[in-house]
Amino acid sequence: MRMHHVPHTPEIDLTGIVDEEYSDDVAFANVNLKAIFDDYYKLATYPHADFPVFWQEGDEPCDGHGGPPVDDPTTIYVGLPLAGFGDTVVYSVSIAAMVDQRIDEAGGEFWEERREAKLLADGLRALADKIDAAILLGSRHK
Repeated sequence: MRMHHVPHTPEIDLTGIVDEEYSDDVAFANVNLKAIFDDYYKLATYPHADFPVFWQEGDEPCDGHGGPPVDDPTTIYVGLPLAGFGDTVVYSVSIAAMVDQRIDEAGGEFWEERREAKLLADGLRALADKIDAAILLGSRHK
């Protein structure tokens, strides 16, 4: 799935993560990153997200990027076209781990009062229902 930059958040900026002696180079790089991303978009290589669990079946089970299958089926891979032309830097995040972290951070009593928690639970439940319906529909076509 193609990802889009969230407009109200900062754009990529390498300033502040490299030594000051390279600040002119970083300013140049920042200007060029915008052009690079514009070119990537034109070439249909863009930030994207996917579920690596979909590559764990078949003749050569993997994570879709040459690694072993993921253990956590809620893992999401986020690919960023920053490794050179045609190559993608891939990060992973687990929905299950994110939920666990939120529960641990919030604590029991506080968690019960969070309207956002109910919204998230309802949203995830709706997605699970959608997946179940697609599985059922797919099994009818066999």
